Amino acid sequence: MEIERKFLTSLNSSIDSIIDFVGTNIPTEDYAFSGLYTLERSTLMSTGDGGYTRVTKKYDPRTDFVDYMLTVKGPGSISRAEVDVPLTECQYIQFINDFNLTPCAKIRLLINYKGNLWELDIFEDG
Repeated sequence: MEIERKFLTSLNSSIDSIIDFVGTNIPTEDYAFSGLYTLERSTLMSTGDGGYTRVTKKYDPRTDFVDYMLTVKGPGSISRAEVDVPLTECQYIQFINDFNLTPCAKIRLLINYKGNLWELDIFEDG
């Protein structure tokens, strides 16, 4: 079960500027950066009730590890069921090509804040 909260900010800056913003505005004893990776996501199908199916390519620049996933999310907005199925690179590429998908790219910064994990997504190209 995933519980999701989304906030749109006016921060339209580089990742370094965002890290500086967090470091300047949050006491350092309250948070720690715990990771950073890039995501390319493409939605295959939406169900109209908040559910959808997508494919994702996740890249961790610290370890040079690439992971591919097919995700099915159930209906809802804040709390919903989610199932992840691992894909091979070949299967991921086949989904992209067969469904003529254009991935949405973003950088995800992981921040541990007062014992809770925050995932800050920075979308590329707007």
